[in-house]
Amino acid sequence: SSIQKMSEIISIHVGNCGTKVGEKFWQIISKEHGISNKGLVEDAAKFSSGTIKPFYHELESGQNVPRALFIDLDSSSLDCIRSGSHGALFNCANLFGGTVSAGNNWAKGHYTLGAEIVDVVLDRFRKEAEKASHLVGFQFTHSMGGGTGSGLGGLLMSKIREEYTCRLTDSYSLFPTGKTSELTVEIYNTVLSLNKLIGVGSRSFVFDNAALFDTITRQSPLLKPTYENLNSIIGSTMNGVSCPSRYPSTLHTSMGKSAMNLVPFRRLHFFSLAATPISSVIPLEEKEKTTHEHVCQLFNPNSYLCTVNPKKGKYIASSLLFRGKFPTSEVEQEICEYEEDNSSNFVSWIENHSQIGYCKVPPCDIAKSSLMIANTTAISTGFSILVKKFRKLQRRRSFMHCYTGQGMDEMEFAEAVSGVEDLCSEYTQYQCALQPSLSYF
Repeated sequence: SSIQKMSEIISIHVGNCGTKVGEKFWQIISKEHGISNKGLVEDAAKFSSGTIKPFYHELESGQNVPRALFIDLDSSSLDCIRSGSHGALFNCANLFGGTVSAGNNWAKGHYTLGAEIVDVVLDRFRKEAEKASHLVGFQFTHSMGGGTGSGLGGLLMSKIREEYTCRLTDSYSLFPTGKTSELTVEIYNTVLSLNKLIGVGSRSFVFDNAALFDTITRQSPLLKPTYENLNSIIGSTMNGVSCPSRYPSTLHTSMGKSAMNLVPFRRLHFFSLAATPISSVIPLEEKEKTTHEHVCQLFNPNSYLCTVNPKKGKYIASSLLFRGKFPTSEVEQEICEYEEDNSSNFVSWIENHSQIGYCKVPPCDIAKSSLMIANTTAISTGFSILVKKFRKLQRRRSFMHCYTGQGMDEMEFAEAVSGVEDLCSEYTQYQCALQPSLSYF
């Protein structure tokens, strides 16, 4: 077992969705480490079982403060955080609010309203980075369909990546879907934002509301899902992904090693996730699962937190983490049998598709949990649908004036959709390849 105690990660939560997801993440991770809503240690046993150094820095007063920034052009979401149960946990200087909403317009978030505050945010980010002794990377939470999360989020990612070129960038990105989408321009925002992510992201974790809604109703039929429930699932998943950085684990403990194992080609860094149970903060009526049931559910298409059917593509690589008391030999046998029985669902040019890790410390309030991060070519199916919808709007030039009026060039629409089309082609190419030349760099 190993744990990296000196590798810090800064979290940047952007837009209404991103800030609410971020707030949930910090509530969950603080409870897991026995930290009160004011940043003080209230459960010494939980606190000593791992390390919070990657995500918190300690003040002389003993308060543990998250390494986090919250940004929204509409300050109402930040007001809710300040007045919420964990308002005293955060550094108030790291909460940035504007006076005018981006109005679901990527161009406003990227070029006009967002550009007005980006330098102030970057200055504060640099101060946060200076507090880290060994900064390894950043993690963003944002919505792809809104104006602030997509536009300003992409701008911040680009600026930070340009300045911190050797650091890695994670993103927890919520995509719009037909079932929950309310705005036509979400398609523009999503494709424009996705094209940015292709270039600046290191690991991009994909979610969508429809899959989150469906997953909750399948596992808890009596519960009517709320957006707070959805935010809790994403926050819990982030907590699971970050587990090897905080607790002794047999899985790779750094963002860099994880990226090397999961991303054989630089641009193919978009991941699907599955978890069981989906969240410790949502009441689910179910008995404790066997190892066989855990593995089966992780590979079940209905368990994914984004709309993807892995049977329509092939697994390139996956990383599985089991928390709690699991018999390791049984886990490995179950996964080995699954891969043998479903060999056609895995690319032929990688021998060891699955990295398996174990952590003896379970999440709060549950005895065992499991999480899978999957890099599957099937993710491109959803991207292709976005491209078709984008092209349909683009041909009619629908709503394009809303973007060009903010100083955006029409060529950016063509460049963005072409970039996403190229990504889909790459996924298809490597799905069918027999032995490509592997290179992460």
